[in-house]
Amino acid sequence: MKSSSYHGVTTALIGNCGVTFAPVSKPNHRLLAELMEAVEDIEADAIMDGLPWNWQSYGEYLDAVQALRPALNIVGLAGHSSIRFEAMGDKSMDEGVQASDAELEHICRMVRESVEQGAVGFSTSRFLGHFVPDGRLTPGTWADLREMQAIQQAVVDAGGVGFMQEFLARNNEGGKRITNICHTRPSGAMYGLYQAAPFRNSAWKALMALPTLEDRLAALRDPATKAALLKRSKETGFAADPAKLHPMGVGEVPDYDMARRNSLQQIADAQGADPVDVYVDRLIESEGRELWNYWAFGGALENQWAYMQMEHCVPMLADAGAHVGIFTDTDSPTFLLAELTRRQGVYSLEEAVHRITQASADVIGLKDRGSVKEGWIADLNVIDYDNLETGYPYYVNDFPHNGGRYIVESSGYAATLVAGKPMIENGKHTGHRAGEVIRDFKRG
Repeated sequence: MKSSSYHGVTTALIGNCGVTFAPVSKPNHRLLAELMEAVEDIEADAIMDGLPWNWQSYGEYLDAVQALRPALNIVGLAGHSSIRFEAMGDKSMDEGVQASDAELEHICRMVRESVEQGAVGFSTSRFLGHFVPDGRLTPGTWADLREMQAIQQAVVDAGGVGFMQEFLARNNEGGKRITNICHTRPSGAMYGLYQAAPFRNSAWKALMALPTLEDRLAALRDPATKAALLKRSKETGFAADPAKLHPMGVGEVPDYDMARRNSLQQIADAQGADPVDVYVDRLIESEGRELWNYWAFGGALENQWAYMQMEHCVPMLADAGAHVGIFTDTDSPTFLLAELTRRQGVYSLEEAVHRITQASADVIGLKDRGSVKEGWIADLNVIDYDNLETGYPYYVNDFPHNGGRYIVESSGYAATLVAGKPMIENGKHTGHRAGEVIRDFKRG
């Protein structure tokens, strides 16, 4: 959550996509670590050696997180993958295999216990791109309606609100609460010389296997290596559409190309050059520093902005703790305020602040948080709005086993307070760690 702390975030909701580390029995630790590596791109060895694994139930997991003395508040979702694997074992990932009555009762019991022990709710994934290491899809992907309805009832039985099968406005009119969420900017990958390249061929694989950015840059500057890379890459083509690759420049503030005039394909067309040549030359010219933002999603800007303006939309979805070696959109709230609100006018400032504070707090039922009121918890930001900007992502190797990730800082946050204590002052951590693992919610 380090990057999130630089962007005004005081409470992080974790456990999305059905992937969590609890509940879990000891024999299944490695499976969950490998599942997280496969889905969220954090190495299993780093997870195994970076976590204490001193829990089984979800409540014990939250205890372990609190023992870390987090600087931010944390709210957790119980994940379908860990729960279904605990109940069904390896067959939980087989297409067409459904839980027996006994297994379904085990699933529902773990869901109830997790919510009773402090999970705010339950998450699952139906995404057909979330694979486990052997190529099957994650547990929960193939769960039938019988299982999903039973889980929904288990959440309600444990005190949660649950939901009906209708959608958004109709459901909200009936007294239930369904909220859609979205990213604030185009995202999906950051290509460059740090970890991910937009090619899948042996020449690039060999280059990216070199231990440091400096080694890769030196190899790229070698005429023979460069020629071999160019030749092979023109034969195999890009793994990412050049029309969706946008250079982020080399300034302190990244260029997210909101005018849509500067994709790799557009640059190459203007120069009468091959996109492969342009990409490689710019890597060399920037000494490997320039990143290329891949617009895998969120690139239809007007549609995205109209979606964000829907009554029941909270624009605070971000891959902040996952995929961190490939990309990060942890700067989502800063980008929303600085770019979409101040420059693009997608929201008024008042509406933007409401959606990322009280509206977000209401979705998960936070008590005494989200507004400035006497007696409420002082999770607050002091912002120099006119000078608020997101920083340029930089890469560090601070995970166990030298694992790497992107960090994004910001400018314009004079202070970020958690429970009344300044966690950030003028972009720097103060050392205060007043975060709380929140377990008690408004359920009505």
